[in-house]
Amino acid sequence: MSAGNRNVNPERSVERIPHTKSIWLIYHDVYQVEPLSGVPRYAAMYHVSKNNFTQHLSTILSLGRHIITVSEFLQDKTKDSVILTFDDGWKGAFEIALPILQKFGLKATFFITRDFVGRAGFCDHELILQAAQAGMEIGVHGTTHRMLSPVRVRR
Repeated sequence: MSAGNRNVNPERSVERIPHTKSIWLIYHDVYQVEPLSGVPRYAAMYHVSKNNFTQHLSTILSLGRHIITVSEFLQDKTKDSVILTFDDGWKGAFEIALPILQKFGLKATFFITRDFVGRAGFCDHELILQAAQAGMEIGVHGTTHRMLSPVRVRR
């Protein structure tokens, strides 16, 4: 399930899935007012505003759902939980989403693409360290973010 910027009422979406033990929300970036300029539409659809992200968390918590990291889910799959992840290492996930998560007392998993670290619009080593020190889970999202689906094997 993507947590993009669609006009979806998150409360209704969660209520429609009564037998699901976990819901995974996969974010890429969180922005103040609008996505970074120059981000292609296919990528920006996974970016969400600060206000929408805050509303997502409020709705999830108001429904009594637990928000946990990927590792916590793997340790106990019976939890009625929501897992939050942030892919690629976008800067807004660290500078905007992280303080919101801390305000709510929540944790998430940040999957970093190694070769994006330090690039414009992406986190640096200091932001990764700050997130880890704040109790966030840090994982790898690959080295180069090479798209595997169009790759054809030659015989």
